[in-house]
This record gives sequence, structure tokens and C-alpha cells, in this order.
Amino acid sequence: MTTSPTARATGLLAAVAVEVGLTVQQPQRQPGDTHRPDLIIDVDGHTTPIDIKSVAYCTGDRARGLVARRRSARSGLPLVVADRITADAKDVLKAAGWSWFDRRGQLHIHAPGIRIDTAVARREDGPNREPKAGIVGSGGLAVAYWLCAHRGQVPSPTRHSGPLGVAPSTVTAATQHLAAAGLLNDGGGVFPDLFWELASTWRPQATWMAQAPEPDRRWCLTGSRAAAALGAPVATGDAGPLEIYVAGPIDADIAVRRLGSARPGAGACVALVPPTRASIDDSAPGKTAQVAGWRVAPRLTVALDLAQDAGRGSEILDEWRTSDDVW
Repeated sequence: MTTSPTARATGLLAAVAVEVGLTVQQPQRQPGDTHRPDLIIDVDGHTTPIDIKSVAYCTGDRARGLVARRRSARSGLPLVVADRITADAKDVLKAAGWSWFDRRGQLHIHAPGIRIDTAVARREDGPNREPKAGIVGSGGLAVAYWLCAHRGQVPSPTRHSGPLGVAPSTVTAATQHLAAAGLLNDGGGVFPDLFWELASTWRPQATWMAQAPEPDRRWCLTGSRAAAALGAPVATGDAGPLEIYVAGPIDADIAVRRLGSARPGAGACVALVPPTRASIDDSAPGKTAQVAGWRVAPRLTVALDLAQDAGRGSEILDEWRTSDDVW
């Protein structure tokens, strides 16, 4: 027998609620019954009915739509269950007094007498089911970066595959994945959701060196020095390791042989291999500055590096506004 998405989401949420120590009841609902809650949870005598909204991928725009369309006749605390819930969507839901369960492993329930915000085991609703990934593989990452750097545009498989360094079929597949995840529409990337999804997959390969190199036109500066040069509200100085992007793994190996290796966090410089070549392209949008002879990385690349610090980095990005920012 086929069950509805809401019924499957209710079962998943009930299992997770029990896992974190809540008492759960699942009221029997008849077709067309819009007043009875999907679930009732109890914490130390505080009983809260839950009205579940099940979606595949919850972006900020999707969350705003859910909040705007909710019928007042529905009873209970509104709670979104989704494969993925973006940071922007969580902010929207929190401001509206909604709760959520992100199947990647986060449960957030805020109601009178109940405050739960905890990591839980990742949950799926089928033996072979995986949440829809918006960014798939290195090709998907390259396309996502291009979309963030070209707000309001959609890449052409034939025209842009060469500059992106991927096959036309990869561009097509990447845009299909992004569209299915709610991160791309006819007007281009959906922001800030796409930026934060890209930030979650942004993993430059780091190599630490004992000495800092002299400026090299093939390489570029990132980190707090670069952010300050581009106008970000970040304090910086000469202290701390130099953070640079190099052209690729071969350049990193050559630099280490010349300047010596160091333990992570203990060297004078960290050389980063970019996740996509476009992220250090000197023709990319947003590059204008130089610092002590170093070319500064594109603004988007520097912003993605800042986003890796979930605390201070996010605060800096909240305050750093430009005419073309996507965060």
C-alpha cells in the first residue's frame, strides 16, 4: 500500500522524537480531516500537537511560501520535514515560529515548555533513498560556482562547457540536479540558498609550508587579508599564516619542496588547491585588489572561504554587502 509523503514524514519524525526521549502519540486521521494534528509530543507534561509539512528540499523561498500559505484552521505547531533545509530556510522558519526536522540530522522543536535543538542520526524513508543532492561531483561544483559568479544567468551546455572545463552533458546534468533541488530556476541560481549549498561542499585541498613564498602572478591571496582588501568588515594584520590559492597540486608540491613542509596550523603559509579552476581565474567577477604584491582571489572565492567558519565567518558575510553578493 502506498503511503503519502506526510504519512512517511510523520513516521520518521515519530521515530526521531522517541530517539531523543519524547513521548509520542499518532492520532488516527480520516481523509479530509484537516483539524486533527499529525503527531502529538509530550515533554515533562507539556503536550504539543504537530502539523507536519513534508517537502523534498526546503529553500528560503520555499519556506516563505509554506509560511504564507498555511491555513489558520490547521491545528498544532507547524514543523517542516525535508531531505535538506538550507540556512536561509531555517532563518525564515525560526522567525515565523516554525520547527523543522532536516533528515541530514538536525531536529529543531521550539514550543511553550519545549526547547529541542539537537543532532540526530540521519534518516531516510526507504532502503535505497538518498536526499536529492543539488551539487553532484566536481562538474556540479564548477557549474554552481559559475552560477554564483553570474547572477541571473543560466549556463549553456555548448557555449560554457569549454570555459567550465567539463563536457556539455555535465553542464546539462548539473543544472538538472540543481533545478530538482530547488537551487536553480529559469532566472538563474536561487540565492542565498545556492551560495550556502556551495559553501557546504567547498573543500580546498590544503598544504602547509614552513616559509611563505614571494608573490606569484599565477597564485592569489585569500583569507582575512584578502577579505579586508575587498571591503569585508574583518580585522586583519601581518600576524598569522599567509593563505594563498595555487594553480593545482603540482604547484603545491613544488612549493613545498622549495619552502619546506609544516604541520597543519604551524606553518608560515597554507597553499590551497581550488575546488574549481574558475575560483582563482583572474578574469572572474569581483577581483580588483592587490595586497603586498599578491593578486587577491575573486570576491566569491573569498566569501566561500569565510563561510567555512560557521560563527565569525557567517557574521562577517551578514555585514558584508556588495552590489553583486549572493550570500
